[in-house]
Formats: sequence, structure tokens, C-alpha cells
Amino acid sequence: MAFQIPFMAFQIPLMASQIPLMASQIPLMASQIPLMASQVPIHGLPGPIHGLAEAIHGLPGPIHGLLEPIHGLSVSDLGFSVQVLVLVEHPVRNRIPCGRMATRRPTKEELAAAAGTTLPDVIARDLDVLFCGINPGLYTAAVQQHFGRPGNRFWPTIHKAGFTPRLFHPSEQRSLLRHGCGITNVVARATVAAAELTSAELVEGARILEAKVRRYRPRVLAIVGIGAYRAGFGRPNAKTGLQEETIGETRIWILPNPSGLNANYRPEDLAALYRELRVWVG
Repeated sequence: MAFQIPFMAFQIPLMASQIPLMASQIPLMASQIPLMASQVPIHGLPGPIHGLAEAIHGLPGPIHGLLEPIHGLSVSDLGFSVQVLVLVEHPVRNRIPCGRMATRRPTKEELAAAAGTTLPDVIARDLDVLFCGINPGLYTAAVQQHFGRPGNRFWPTIHKAGFTPRLFHPSEQRSLLRHGCGITNVVARATVAAAELTSAELVEGARILEAKVRRYRPRVLAIVGIGAYRAGFGRPNAKTGLQEETIGETRIWILPNPSGLNANYRPEDLAALYRELRVWVG
């Protein structure tokens, strides 16, 4: 049985047998989602509804408005499966609409406001490869899309290497999960350049990353930036490729930074090195 909850000009089709809410209507506003229930039983969510963006795969971009404005909602009583197609807008600080069709560049003010902000990981348990950047740039943080700055070669490189069946737009980042891949960062906060990060931040970021890897257990942690690995993990002599060190059962693989500013590697060189990982994973 299907229910439809109208949200402004959009609809959220829920495949469910029952929605035990204490109200027959859910008045969804652009800035508020006042639910008359403390619990929303949605099967498959990993915890509080704050994590909804990590649980819904294949959406064309981040789910604005569900990362911050919904507080205190528990999904501990799981009751039904949900297939959700959501486009929710909310005036969250330092974010701009970033769907596939939202191609405008962020303004100077939006880029400046993105300094120090973060964006959610693209992650799930038991992935084949968890790609790990150094930290988000201001453009990436402003549009809330990993490796989102035009000119970054990450998305063309992983396509040429065989990780994706076609070239993905950064707004399709969560579609990576369907192909056994995810994205995180060593350091979460956004900066103009990675050079702004301190050694202490890289060491602390590596500690947090290690805990994350132990929790999600990817087959391979692929760090795209050898300098961050050397500094954060205390491996000053590390080379690119498969490392001897592991995190639990997760292997560590170091890849070149795909930034367009990295002139040491041509596009075909990057693709060849990333393809080595793809072949090793199988």
C-alpha cells in the first residue's frame, strides 16, 4: 500500500503498511518539520533521522534540510521499508541547492562562509573501497559534493579506472554506494588549501579515520594524498600503492591526489594507478 505525503511542490512516496503518527497530517514547511510523534519507524535507518542522508542510496545529491533541522526523532522501533525520493529545501547555513541541474557556482560570500564547515561522508558498511580525501575545499563544502570543484579529476579518474559504469557528476556521489565505493576525508573541516591543516589536525584526523574504518570495515581504505598519510599516520617513507599496514582487516592503498593542481600526474597516469586498485579489488 502506498502513501503520499505532499511537501510543497514535491511528493515523498512511502511504501508502507502503516505510519503510526499522532496526527493525520504532517505539515511540512520550508523551515520546520513539526511532527506530532517522537518516533518515526522507518526500517533500515542506522539511527537518528539525522543519519537519513547516509541511509538513502542513489539520490542525485545531498538531502538538504534533513541533516540539521530535525531533532529528537528516534527510529528505534523499526516497522516498515521505505523507498524515498526526496528533494527538501531548508535554509541551512553554508549550503546551497546542489542537485544535478543546480550548476551555478557558489558566490564569493558562500565560499567564504564555507570555511570550517563539513559535509557528510558517503559511506556504508562493508564497501569494497572507501576513498579518503585530505579535507574538503571551500567549493566542495559550499556545494556539499565531494570533489565537487570543476577541474578536480577524481570523478573522471575513477570512471576511467573502472569503478563506475559512466562518468558521474559530483551531485551523484551517493550512487557510488551501489558500486561498492564511498568517500570520506582525513580531516573534516573545509579550508582554502590542504596546506592550512596543522600536523596535529592530520594526526587527530587519522585517529578518527581509523575508528571509522574499524566501524564500517571496507576492504580497502584508499587515501588520495600521500602527504596526508605520511603526516597523519606517521609513515614518512610511505610510497603509493598497497601498504603493509592495515586497520583491522582493511588494507590501505595510497593514491595520488586527483586535484587539478597536482601537475605531477597526467590524467592517463592517474587512471592507470587507480585502475591498479580496481583490478586488485576484483
